Amino acid sequence: MKKVPLLAAGVLMATTTLTGCTDTAYAGNDCLVGQPTIQALSPDRVSAFVAVTCKTRPKTQTLALKIQHQRAGAASWSTVNTNPPDSNPVGPERRFSITAPCSPGKWRLVIAVSGVSSTGNSFDSGERPSPATEIKKC
Repeated sequence: MKKVPLLAAGVLMATTTLTGCTDTAYAGNDCLVGQPTIQALSPDRVSAFVAVTCKTRPKTQTLALKIQHQRAGAASWSTVNTNPPDSNPVGPERRFSITAPCSPGKWRLVIAVSGVSSTGNSFDSGERPSPATEIKKC
């Protein structure tokens, strides 16, 4: 595991712990996706940040982010904002962010990473939601 600082506009926002993916979709891929940080940074915006670190730059890689909201008492999640897929391979580290209008409730980041590793192995994480973060006041 490696601790990586997350920066926004040059300001330290948090430190995230990177953990490796152990499923077969990541076999041969040397990239680690960090634990996302989600927080209300201003009275009207929620921001989510995630770091991706690669030991070896993949041949191809596409990363897509969605930020989702769940109102109090609701069972389902609503996608509030989606970043266009980013197809620039990570090497050695990149930070990604997404914002949405703030409202109280639970928030999560949905991440999907796919591509071809430096050794030619295909990988595809599918969509993976982060743990929920409660925002009580914007």
